Amino acid sequence: MATITITTQASHDARIAEAYGNFLGLGRNATVAEIKAELVAHAKSVVKNYERNTAINSAVTGITLVTIT
Repeated sequence: MATITITTQASHDARIAEAYGNFLGLGRNATVAEIKAELVAHAKSVVKNYERNTAINSAVTGITLVTIT
């Protein structure tokens, strides 16, 4: 499996940690592990939502209306 690496500027690290700590409701700065876990969870959610919506759209497209006379 491919590896994705995210590189930040050291001057931004504190801002990222603070923002993710707030986003996660931690009451403190988030750790690198907590930020990574959130990014992984977000990526999984994006893929799941995309695949679910694609499946729903395919199912709806495949419906044939009943002709009643």
